[in-house]
Amino acid sequence: MERSASGPTWAIATPHEEATLAGAAAFEDGGNAVDAALRAATVLAVAYPHMCGVGGDLFALVLRPDGETLAVSSSGRAPGTADPADAGHVMPIRGPIPITVPGAVAGWRAVHGTVERRVLARDRTRDRRRARHALARRDPRRAG
Repeated sequence: MERSASGPTWAIATPHEEATLAGAAAFEDGGNAVDAALRAATVLAVAYPHMCGVGGDLFALVLRPDGETLAVSSSGRAPGTADPADAGHVMPIRGPIPITVPGAVAGWRAVHGTVERRVLARDRTRDRRRARHALARRDPRRAG
């Protein structure tokens, strides 16, 4: 069974126009879905931080060219000094005990290098411009 999503057509949707444009540019520049997702995620970290910021987690299923599926679960780990005994029998929903270390950026790194075609650093200037534009639209006082 052919499971490839490669081809000359593509689609991308994000909760912010600038992130969608960044992902679309990745495709237009010859990249693949991983390139587009990473480019969109970096813009979303600035343009939509309350929902897609670097303080969150990342879960992804990536189909590698060899047909294997890479499952990435980059959810936050407990801080190194956390003691499970402090939580008792039920995990509290408030206070310092349920706080985890964000996993989003580690997830980007895990996905980057698997099947991406382009180097993220090569496209940062354009994406920085998009992120600044999105930030200025959200808060004109930050238009610098």
